[in-house]
Amino acid sequence: MGPLHEILETLSNDQNLDSTNIVEKIKQEFERRMDELYPQWDTCKHKYKLCKKEYKSWQKSGFSLDHDFKEGGKLLHLAAKCNYLNVIKCLKDRGAGIDIQNWRGNNPLHEAVEDGRQEMVQFLLENGANINAKTETRGEETPLSLAVNKACPIYQQGTAEDHQKYIEKYVEIIKLLIREKADVNASDPLGWAVGQGGSINLVKLLVENGAVILDGHLHAAANAGNKDIAEFLIDNGADINAQNAQGSTPLHKVSGIDTLKLLIERGAKVNIKNGEGFTPLHYMAFMLDEASTLIMVEHGADPWARGDNGETPVDRYVNRLEHAKEEGASGTDEPPGYLMKLKQAYNKDLFVRYSTLLLGAVAAITLFTTGNITPDAPRIIGAAALVKVAALAAGRITYEVFKPSTKMARVEHERFVAAQQSPQ
Repeated sequence: MGPLHEILETLSNDQNLDSTNIVEKIKQEFERRMDELYPQWDTCKHKYKLCKKEYKSWQKSGFSLDHDFKEGGKLLHLAAKCNYLNVIKCLKDRGAGIDIQNWRGNNPLHEAVEDGRQEMVQFLLENGANINAKTETRGEETPLSLAVNKACPIYQQGTAEDHQKYIEKYVEIIKLLIREKADVNASDPLGWAVGQGGSINLVKLLVENGAVILDGHLHAAANAGNKDIAEFLIDNGADINAQNAQGSTPLHKVSGIDTLKLLIERGAKVNIKNGEGFTPLHYMAFMLDEASTLIMVEHGADPWARGDNGETPVDRYVNRLEHAKEEGASGTDEPPGYLMKLKQAYNKDLFVRYSTLLLGAVAAITLFTTGNITPDAPRIIGAAALVKVAALAAGRITYEVFKPSTKMARVEHERFVAAQQSPQ
């Protein structure tokens, strides 16, 4: 605690403090402390210099109530931050502006909210503080958006019990601000709650009190892997296939198997492309996410879909894995996953190019998980392939499209055709 905080703390307990003497009493406390500290120069040199510097700077301003102290702003902000109600009442009555900003762009209400001072918040609101005032230097936060931000896990410290008390403190301030008619959409407090890992109860509180669900909120919930919040947003009208400025949908951003399954079950388009021509599978493959990749393919995601740069999810998977191996990343010496095995088979041209199209990606992956085609593989493909080829032919799609291109593949193809034509 700096010297000015100590001074204000002392004065907050002074029963004789009032608007007529508060400035003089602060001056006297500065002088008294410097007199106490100077004889202790060897141990208190730094504190003495700081105290003297703050005092001299304030003196140059004519002992103005609007002076910005290095220790945290104006007197009103320091009193609000530390919950010195007696001091702030006297400063207000002396003429200090209730909405004056400090060098951080905060007004006293922001300071009180940030430090969880509910009693001070109530006092400031009762005395005309602007409940929707925005900061100038930190993303135009309102007191409500700041309180929501502070109620999120990123700021929690200590034990689980401490966490709960910490959250409850800010939730009570949020409820107070809402009761006092704070704008629940100014500076997007719902976006803070979703994006910073707020609880489902906090999200519900905001929505139930008028917060508008924007398309980006579901993106944030999906990215955080918060299934409960994502489901709540969808149930309350969030567009599951909404595309952001980059053309990405929540499925492009999703993390966590449960949230992925939820999005798919609720109608997310698995092959939708963003502004770069990438599908969600491109990103999952790039992250070497085997579990998510398989779920996506099982639900119709195309491992051969090309982005604008020509890359397929298989390409991204292989390139990323090879790069990771070069960098010595842990876990990259394990047997290659489904997409890698599919790529290996694809490079050998053993019917994968057309079996993927004919039988579906899951069947193709299953067929080629060894990276090689056995002599029995044509019979495994069997009649199902012929049926689909016939169906495609009926639609005037030529079978030639699906013929293998290499000599090795043609031999296997001829064997496959002969096997199908021979008597059983």
